[in-house]
Amino acid sequence: MKEQGISLAAFDFKDKAREYLGVKLPELEPITDSFEPKGKNPGSKVAKNEQVEQSSEASLRLILVDPIEDDFFNQPQPMPEQSVAAKVQLDGNQSVVSDLATTTLQISSIAVKQIAGVAEKNIARFLSEAQLSEAVVQADDFYLRIENKPYLPLVVERHNDQLYMTHYRNLDTFECVHDGEMVFKILPGETDSQLRLTETAVQNPFTGGESRNCDRGFAATFSRNVLDQGFAVAAREAWETQQASKETSIGTLTVVELSPNGSEIETSLQAATEQLQAVQQNISEILHLDNKLGNAVAVVEGGIQQEPLEKFDSTVAVLDQANTEVHVVEQEKNQAVEEQPEPAISRAITSQTPESQNELGIHLVNTLDALQRVVDQYQSTPVLAIDTKKTGLDPHSDQVRLIQLAAADCPVTVIDCAAFSQADLQPLNQLLQNESEKVFQNASFDLQMLQATGLDVKGKIFDTMIASQLIDAGLNKSHKLEAIAHRYLGIELDKSEQKSNWKGGLTQSQIDCAARDTAVLLPLRESLTAKLEEKGLTDTASLEFRTIPAVAEMQWNGMGINRAKLQAFAGELGQQKAMLEQELWERLPKPEAVQKSLLNPTSFKVDLESPKQLLTALQEMGISVKNTRKETLIPLQERHPVLSKLLEYRRVTKALSTYAEGYAALVHPKTERLHPNLNQCGAVTGRFSCDKPNLQNVPRDQRIKGCFEPAPGNVLVKADYSQIELRIAAKVSGEPRMNEAYQNGQDLHALTASFLLHKPIAQITSDERRLAKAVNFGLIYGMQAHGFQTYARTNYGVSLSLPEAEKYREQFFKTYPGLLDWHDRVKQEHADSCQTLGGRLRHWEGEAPFTEIINAPTQGTSADITKLAIAAFREARDSLPQKLDARLLMQVHDEIVIEVPEAQAERAGQLLVQSMLEAGQYFLTDMPVEVEAVICEDWSGKNARPIPLLETPIELVEVSPPEQTVETIPQNRVDAELTKLADAVRNLDLQVVAATLGLERDRTDKSKWIAWAEVDGHREKQHAISITDNKFMDWKTEQGGVGAISLTMAVRGGDFKTAIEWLTQQQEQQFIPAQAFQESKEPVMF
Repeated sequence: MKEQGISLAAFDFKDKAREYLGVKLPELEPITDSFEPKGKNPGSKVAKNEQVEQSSEASLRLILVDPIEDDFFNQPQPMPEQSVAAKVQLDGNQSVVSDLATTTLQISSIAVKQIAGVAEKNIARFLSEAQLSEAVVQADDFYLRIENKPYLPLVVERHNDQLYMTHYRNLDTFECVHDGEMVFKILPGETDSQLRLTETAVQNPFTGGESRNCDRGFAATFSRNVLDQGFAVAAREAWETQQASKETSIGTLTVVELSPNGSEIETSLQAATEQLQAVQQNISEILHLDNKLGNAVAVVEGGIQQEPLEKFDSTVAVLDQANTEVHVVEQEKNQAVEEQPEPAISRAITSQTPESQNELGIHLVNTLDALQRVVDQYQSTPVLAIDTKKTGLDPHSDQVRLIQLAAADCPVTVIDCAAFSQADLQPLNQLLQNESEKVFQNASFDLQMLQATGLDVKGKIFDTMIASQLIDAGLNKSHKLEAIAHRYLGIELDKSEQKSNWKGGLTQSQIDCAARDTAVLLPLRESLTAKLEEKGLTDTASLEFRTIPAVAEMQWNGMGINRAKLQAFAGELGQQKAMLEQELWERLPKPEAVQKSLLNPTSFKVDLESPKQLLTALQEMGISVKNTRKETLIPLQERHPVLSKLLEYRRVTKALSTYAEGYAALVHPKTERLHPNLNQCGAVTGRFSCDKPNLQNVPRDQRIKGCFEPAPGNVLVKADYSQIELRIAAKVSGEPRMNEAYQNGQDLHALTASFLLHKPIAQITSDERRLAKAVNFGLIYGMQAHGFQTYARTNYGVSLSLPEAEKYREQFFKTYPGLLDWHDRVKQEHADSCQTLGGRLRHWEGEAPFTEIINAPTQGTSADITKLAIAAFREARDSLPQKLDARLLMQVHDEIVIEVPEAQAERAGQLLVQSMLEAGQYFLTDMPVEVEAVICEDWSGKNARPIPLLETPIELVEVSPPEQTVETIPQNRVDAELTKLADAVRNLDLQVVAATLGLERDRTDKSKWIAWAEVDGHREKQHAISITDNKFMDWKTEQGGVGAISLTMAVRGGDFKTAIEWLTQQQEQQFIPAQAFQESKEPVMF
């Protein structure tokens, strides 16, 4: 029993087992449902060193010692790692449980309700994560042994209404002695069940015996360790293994079985399986004692009665008989499937629409002949739906279990990959690489899984998930298959089998689930296609679908990382953290003494991870702050050096946990690379998002980026767009000075610095250019002065006072007035959606916040450009006559990283740069685009060298440019003629414009202008506008602006173009005199 690690408490046979082994355990007092304390337990004592009575033939001696006297429990005793929040305070014989809440956790279709405290909550969570809740609640008897090295085995048992959680340690005497136990009472309800802790047991450290009481502190620690030590995952695997051994059926297919006397009888595989399970249930208790009883015999000198052995042998014989019968049935079943692959084995699958249902069969394919027939049958279909079912979510470690295919007027085909070798599946490439359109849900993931199976998808792709994300971008809607099917088809998909075990024998329910998930893709494609056309998203969808293979490639390839460098970096950060901790503890005031527990020493140091303790300490130092957030501390750090140390400590701590240690934990054990999840439409603007880990937020610190290296013999090529968002903003806004600067090839950051500081461009320093960079990127989207002040320091290390931030903000919009017009134009529209230059939509529930709607078209267009560049590079690379072994690795906003053999680096870099340039020009047309690219040894740019220009451009895949008309996207298209007209009227005197608009000067306040309107026979104020220089404020509408165009839109209504046309007309008709202009206050250009 040592080898098996079997508990003696095994179902109803435990007493019989103990009798056979000569073991007699003390009786326990029954546990009541209430929290009343137990009294004395007179049946629990056994005299110390007393010899246990045993069978006459056995010479085994088992020694039981006295438990601790009950008086011991009348005094509070320290327990290891006792939880103060949940501990039971003992006062005489009264157990007091204080401040313990009752919560409910919904688990699948069964709710396990925790009563009282932490232990119940933790165990309910454990059962949920282990997917054991239903099995435990529904069974009267349950047993599962969980091996989770290096920890002690954990046994989960249920007998009647008691749930036992027990750690066992195997001693050299072959006894199974528990090292810690929790006992819960399961209280059934009408719709849920409740867990209540009733007893705990530990080995007593004083006498060597067992201590039993209801110690909630111990239970809290025990249950928390069960969660933290990964027992849920181990339990799920153990349960799946145990269940897989029982699953020998995939359905109820009728076959012919020969009975012992040779006559034919009809039976079903399901019936045979049920018979087998009944036999297994009858002998489960004996199997828990020991599969062979060999160890039990070994520890009982002198033998044992033969009755249980005979019972065991006869039971094994019955089991062998049942297994043989099932094996025969399975052979007959497989033969029947091979001979008749066409008959339907499932219920109807919804076909084209919810209203039109066709009865379609399911072909389960598990022979080579049937597989070839499937390839021939689907070869000419124009649209092919494809889905896969996998044993897990890791393409490099898990396998594809099923491949499902569906097409119009064809049955759904379910291919069981477990029946084939990888070479056997190669005929499927004929389908996956033909001219048909392939329909997936989350295609980039399926493409990786198919690639791991040796299958490569080519041709046009339609992804229902991405189509849904495009249609409802920005809205809080789910894009899972079941949600999309319900939203567009009114179909409820049963996804209960989604997390079932796909490694063992298949069930009919699993096959049905796989078939439904595939069949529904066809009508979904039709509905989504119509919706994309309705919203003008066809071109955007086409771009996204072209990008999918490149996304799958990046996730499959991952990023190489030098683990030795990472470990050295972690050590360096650990030392820095320790030094900063010591410095901070020396500077911060000591907190009041806190006794955390009876066993923990008193703490006299501030917990640097506790915002509450830090806030108290800072306030004691006279630093007036309301919180310890970064944006609060940054403006104060120059006056209070301790804040600089605190911010530095946080940076180091984050670098250690998130980057050094975090990356190391996520390195794939097989590939030795990081494989992050790239979510193609993860951001509402259309940008990628990234997680596990997020490589889009890797700091510029060269120590971190330097850890990312290519494989030996390879180099990295990294290329990024120069100021792409500023170029897009210039294009969208029509700002004349920005457009002119880019047309002339000027550095916009240096130009901005020149205007801000009144210095020639040639004299601008790198620090001054960094200031201008913060100004350009911070203010282009309408950031206010206070937010800009924080942004400049946080992102660029530029310290500004609030007056300086206000001055630079005002000067920026005087330098680029077209941006202010753009902002005013967008504000006046009060829109709930916007578009990129390529037509990508972004929605809001209600009117969009200004900063978001001004940002979305620019960021979205940047995402469109980068995605087109990635797709174009991959397609051009694969079409080259000479193979180019360049692998896409990563995309970080406007940067693309590839890995390539050093001998091919220049050629690959040139192709990448050309792809990026042409993608930029595709959307920005006449706006010049620049790309900066280098060949380097790691991601930090070590030993970087430039890429020589390409003399003869490579012909890329041709793409038709999108239509770009003002009528199609009015807020994002300002043609050159309109820009000239705007420049001519923008600085008209606002006093003259107000009079021309019909406003009357207020008699009491000469700076205020009033617009009147007739309402029910009397005059009412429509506008009350104050004018100061070229700014105005309408006190009736509480809106203001700058310039004549904004004033005209505020009073007359209408859009930007209409306001310009009206002002131009007033000028031409001389209602506004030619000399009526504000004095220009723009800076002089050097």
